[in-house]
Parts: sequence; C-alpha cells; structure tokens
Amino acid sequence: MIRKSPVASDSSSQQHASAERAGPVLRPQVDPRWALSSQGFLAVALLSTLFVLASHVPLRSTDLWSHVAYGQWIMQHGRLPAEDPFLPQYAGMPVVDTAWGSQVLLAGAYRLGREEGLSLIYAATLLVAFAFFLRAAHLLTGHLGTGIVALLLAVAVGWSRLLTIRPENFGLLAFCTLLWLLARNERSAPEQAEPEAPAYPDVAGWMWPAVPGLMILWANLHGSFVCGLVLLGAYVLGALVAAWREHGLRSCLRDGRFHRWLLLSELALAATVVNPYGMGLLIHTLQFAGHPNLRDIIEWHPLTLASSPGPEFGFSLLVLLVWWRWSRRPLHPGHLAAWGVFALLTVFTMRMIIWYALVFAYVSAPHLLWLYRAWRKPKPQVPEAQSEPATAGQEPVSPWRWVWTLAAGLFVWSAFVLSPASSPLLGARKRTPYQIYHRMTTPYRVTQFLHRAKLQGLVFVPQHWGDWLLVHGPRGLRPWLTSNIHLIPTQLWQDYLRVWQVNAGWERTLQRYRIELAIVDKNMQGALYRAMLGSRSWQPLYDGPDGAVFRWSDPDRPRSAFPPEKPSRATPSTPGGSSSQEKNR
Repeated sequence: MIRKSPVASDSSSQQHASAERAGPVLRPQVDPRWALSSQGFLAVALLSTLFVLASHVPLRSTDLWSHVAYGQWIMQHGRLPAEDPFLPQYAGMPVVDTAWGSQVLLAGAYRLGREEGLSLIYAATLLVAFAFFLRAAHLLTGHLGTGIVALLLAVAVGWSRLLTIRPENFGLLAFCTLLWLLARNERSAPEQAEPEAPAYPDVAGWMWPAVPGLMILWANLHGSFVCGLVLLGAYVLGALVAAWREHGLRSCLRDGRFHRWLLLSELALAATVVNPYGMGLLIHTLQFAGHPNLRDIIEWHPLTLASSPGPEFGFSLLVLLVWWRWSRRPLHPGHLAAWGVFALLTVFTMRMIIWYALVFAYVSAPHLLWLYRAWRKPKPQVPEAQSEPATAGQEPVSPWRWVWTLAAGLFVWSAFVLSPASSPLLGARKRTPYQIYHRMTTPYRVTQFLHRAKLQGLVFVPQHWGDWLLVHGPRGLRPWLTSNIHLIPTQLWQDYLRVWQVNAGWERTLQRYRIELAIVDKNMQGALYRAMLGSRSWQPLYDGPDGAVFRWSDPDRPRSAFPPEKPSRATPSTPGGSSSQEKNR
C-alpha cells in the first residue's frame, strides 16, 4: 500500500489555497457581437463596394471647383464674401453663401490631398450617409436584410444625383442622419416584435437636443436643410392625422403628441437661424428656386419620364404599387405624408430625386418586410431540449458566424486596397489625370494650352467650365461666367445665352463686353464652334479634341489657323504646374 507523502500533501493544499485566493483564471474571449451573420456580411460587403465605386467617380467640371475656390478664399481671409470675389462683372450682386461650411471642408481636403483628397472626402461622406440610412432601415424594420434592400432601392432611384461631387453630399449625410434619428425614435430595439398596428411614435427625450443640434450643423453646410424641415413637417402632419383617428376632428388639435412634434419642428426651424446670415439664410433658400436664370438649367426643370431620372421615378412608383396592393401593414401617416410631399417636389423639379429616393426607400422598408414574411414559409421550431445550453450567461455563437466576420474583414481590406486612398500607404501607382477627371466635361488639354500660351484677360467660356478655370486656369485669365447662376445679372445671362445659341448679334454682344478670347466646348457648343470657324473676326488659336480657343482679330488681317491637335497617349502633368495653381488659390 502506497502512502502519500505529507510534504506533497502540504504542497498541494498550499497551491489550492493560493489558487482560491487568486480567484478565477481570466481567459481572453471575443465579444459575440463581433460575430456577423450572413446578412451582416452582406451589409459590410455592400457598403465596401459602394465606397470603392464612389472613390473612383471622376471629378466633373461643375460647380465643384467654384466651391473649392470659395472655400480657399474663406480660409485665406477668415470671413465670408459679401460679393463674388473673383468676377468683377458680378459686382453689386450680394452673396448669401449657403454652403460655406462644405466649401471649407472641400478646400481643406483639396489642400491636403489635391484631387485625391476630394475623391476621398466624397467617398467617405457617401459611406457614412449610406451606413446611417442602412441603420435607419434596420431600426425601422428589425430586419437587416430588408435594410439592405431599402439601401439598394435608394441608390437605384437616386443614382443620377450621386455621381457629382458637390456640397449637396454633406446635406445627403445630414438627411440620412435625420432619418436614423426618426427611426431610432420610432423603434429603439431591433429585436422588438413588430406590432400589427403600430401606434404613432411620440417624441423621445433625447430627440429634443439631437434634432436641433443636427439642424444647426446642416444649415451651415448646405441649403438642403430645408428638406429636413419638410421631413419634420410631414411627421407633424402625420401626428395630426393620427390624433384625428383616435380622438376625432374636434379634439385632434389638443392632442399632446401632436403638440410635441410641432414644438420639435419649431425648435428645428429656430436652430437653422444659428448661422452667419440669421433668418436671411432661410428666406434666401426658399426664394432661390424662383430665380429666373434657373429656368434655363436642366436640373431645375420638371420631371420627364423620357430621360433620367424619369425612368427611376417610374420604377419607384411600380415598387410602391406592389406593396400598396399586397401589403397588409397599416400605413404610417408620417411616412405617407413625407412620400407625398417629396414626390410632388420631384415632379416639379427633377433635382429633388435624391431626397425622394431616400424617403421612398425608407417608407417602403416596413411593407417590403411584411411581404417577405408573408411569402416565406415558417421554419420548424427547434425543441428547447435539443438546443445547446448557454454558458457563462451568454448564448452560444455558431462558428460559421466567425467565418462571416473574417470574410467581412477581408472585404473591408480589399475595398481599401482597391480605392485610391491606399496609394500613399501601399505605394501603388497613382491615377493619371485622365482617370481622375471626367473626360467629357473637363477641358484638360485646353487648360494646358492656356498655360503654355500665357493668355490673360476676360474670356468667353462655357458656364460649366468657368469654375474649372478659377482653380486650374492661368492667373491672369478671368472667365466671363461661372456656375453661380443666381449671381449673374439677368441682362448678362441673356447675352450669354445669345452667344451660346448663336442668335443674331452674337458677335456684337462679345464686342460690347470687350471679349477678345473665347473658349468653346465642341461637344455642347457645336453651332458656336462652326460659327466661329466661319467668321472672319475670330482666329483659331487651338483646336483640340475637347475644345477650341479663338482670339478676336481684325477681319482684314489674313488668318493663320492652327491645325487641330491630335490626342497624345502620354500622361500629362497637372495644368500649369503646382506653382501657378497655388498662386491662384
């Protein structure tokens, strides 16, 4: 018989006692919340894909460069301009800079990263906006898959307004944030069972500081803050309809829920006054759509089904017809009011399509979920005896969910590698100017010629190229017009259209303004290009694939036309070099 040694027994008892004093052994564990489902992986993959696509959207020669120039001026002078600081012919036209905050952000991104900085801030803004909208749809329905479908619907309907980098992108982010706040107020827990007849939501306590704070930021970023006020107004109308249904027509105006929504909207309206212009910003924004010069801009025209975004709007009506016909979920009065108002605004002005797309997808999400649940066959319930017991107070996590998490991480890394933002870190080849700029709308070769020829003075230029020349053109060259349509005097705008349309007296109009240089967009101004070629008063200095440059000359002097320039396959450098651009800033 073997006896235990007393020394060994004492040693083991001491170790056991020390272990009890030390407490339980800590083992590293990963938070189960990081374990993604297949729907979580799809959400990450969708957002990553949209980020990559947005980071490769080319920079268009639109009002982007005017906003960059304004932002550079504000950063340099430390104040907002009272008049246009670049074009003397706009003298006397007061400037209400509704996008000064966005202009500073764009100018800062351009200073830090040049064109790639603008692409990065654009892609990052859309990524965060889409993430907020996806979360809003998820909170509204409690089903992430439906939120993904809603996001795809919003992108499919509003894609035409998503392909241009402009301050409106920051307004889009604020709008999606407001939708997220409303959805969180409507349903704070995604796991909550969906009621058959959801009651109209009341205003939560955290909404009182959140909504006015958002509106203060929005009012200083972009004039689209009015869309936020319209959305809140739709919820006020919905609260009034809900009170009418519950209490009758006589008592609906005394409903406390209606009063709280109305007060929240009034606070949001008062918050928009916190800006450098005070109440004048709201008045200017509301009057802006009635400016007579906007009637000649296509995006301010009424909606037509023959051209984009008309077909996208028709597709949204088809989706609405489907769930309106078969969905048995009660209509939310605020959702219905919001959809009706934004649909009406889009019919009158097609540029409202992006705001309508977000509201349409947001409103459709609960009904699409109802249709999905009605179509899906119920799965058999697993008996509780067969389910795995929970350990340490946590539900067991399937190993496959960690596989989805690893796949999502790989997708995020791949999105970063495929985006131009990874070039400084990974040393990848930078994009060429022809990949950065939109070829059909950017006068890149024309600008190179302008720098080589060192041309100066007032130049007739297409309105959509004037902003580009403010930042990239020679320092002494001054465009006749820019995209700031609302700052152009009415007579000056009519004279510009006379030249564009080659109406009678177009040459005398240019002489009256003492314009001796003209830049013509050959793709959009074909009639003017042919008229200048056939005129004895204009001498062609440059004739390239993107545009042509003409100089006023004596009709009796013989012409010495330059031959058209053939496109070169060599990768050009930045027009005029960085030094000339820095001076122009």
